[in-house]
Amino acid sequence: MDNKVDFDINESLKHYLSDPATIATPEADSGLVDCENDPESLTSGLINTVLNPIVDSVAESPDALIKSSSFDSLQFLLKCAPTSLKSQQNYPTEPD
Repeated sequence: MDNKVDFDINESLKHYLSDPATIATPEADSGLVDCENDPESLTSGLINTVLNPIVDSVAESPDALIKSSSFDSLQFLLKCAPTSLKSQQNYPTEPD
């Protein structure tokens, strides 16, 4: 089994709120790492290829979530996820 992560939610939130790009993800899937400087190159096919085995392993055992390779891949995807302020979102009507 991979090494387990040492996760501090307070520290992680500080990084996510200040500059998500600074979050180290050394064990992330190599396909994701290749897209680090170009998040637009993340395709749904690549994301599915990475997420499907993680979902399968977590479904088998929730402890699989703390494997460093799975955790870093998930953190990598989160730091590349687009974020926007509610005031910048354009809805034809108020969201539910």
